[in-house]
Amino acid sequence: MIRLSEFRVIDQTIQNAIINAFEFARQNEKDKNDYFLFLCNATYIDSYENTIVNPYVIDNRIDHLIDEHRIEFLTKYLRTQYSFSQLNTSDSKESLTMEMMMYTHIWESKNFLKQLKKLLDLCLSNEYDWNVKIPDAGNGDSKQKFIRETIRDQFKSKNLELGDVIANGYRSQFRNAFAHSDYSFGLSEESIDLHNYKPNSYEVPSISLDEWTKYFCHSFLLSYHLPNYYYKERQKIDAPVEVFLRNKHGDKKKGIVVYDKKYDKFSGQLIEK
Repeated sequence: MIRLSEFRVIDQTIQNAIINAFEFARQNEKDKNDYFLFLCNATYIDSYENTIVNPYVIDNRIDHLIDEHRIEFLTKYLRTQYSFSQLNTSDSKESLTMEMMMYTHIWESKNFLKQLKKLLDLCLSNEYDWNVKIPDAGNGDSKQKFIRETIRDQFKSKNLELGDVIANGYRSQFRNAFAHSDYSFGLSEESIDLHNYKPNSYEVPSISLDEWTKYFCHSFLLSYHLPNYYYKERQKIDAPVEVFLRNKHGDKKKGIVVYDKKYDKFSGQLIEK
């Protein structure tokens, strides 16, 4: 359960954190207008390697389609379960189970994590990364380490509140317990017991429903507001922008990108041979 007043504080904090991170990213980009490469989702397509097609593409629509229905469902849930027809939300086993599923999907979303990583790279003045790779546990990589150390901690290193938002929303123990059905509701139904708890570690044996709701709100509000603000920033583009694109060999070349506001899409071309 969460009261409307507390929800509003969390919501506004997250919106401010996103706005500040975007502005910081714009001011600290490595190359001029790298920020616009971020907005046009400039991406490397592995399947285009060794073909006649340039694998360095702008406005990769597949990423949008992959997340579209997840975001639609998230938005609908937000507007129904967190409409605050009363002063606080109410919990049920059904709604909590739904939230656990959504929580897992948020922190497993490759596109969500890619967007955070590209935003972070701008803030760190790193070279724009066309081919962000998200760790795959199946290959022995640690996604939780990537979220905590590569993303969260480095936002914090720049004193950006987005790092604190992630810290208040992401906890790998929760994700693992929910993904593997390694939890149960407490006997009093006022807590969630986590059966993956290991003594003498950072893990906890249980979490109250009120505390869980705070973690969930930080996660789903970040996942909700980040793409929305990203879209708003795209909509501000009203003229061609000169950027550094890549030819099919990966060489950095001057180019132009143009945004079609009506259809929310970019086109672009190299202007340097």
